[in-house]
Amino acid sequence: TRDFATIVTNAGIPHCSLLVISVPDDRIAVQITTAARALNARVSIVVRCRYQANMPQLRRAGANAVVSEEAQAAGPLLGFCRTITQHRSPE
Repeated sequence: TRDFATIVTNAGIPHCSLLVISVPDDRIAVQITTAARALNARVSIVVRCRYQANMPQLRRAGANAVVSEEAQAAGPLLGFCRTITQHRSPE
């Protein structure tokens, strides 16, 4: 397999101004972020990750912004729970 530095170089990362990374594996997202940041110190990197616990690692790897699937899903779930419990009749 080819290494991430070769892939991001061939993808034009050294010359881009914005990179959005959305892959199903947070470990791979960290590797891509690290390789991209090493090739382009000025690129803005936005990463989607699965788990909130991985957000700090992605920031350390060079991401400017990280969006967690887990955090995004939690908000609507809590909203549904509040709506259901507020409209439930007392027993």
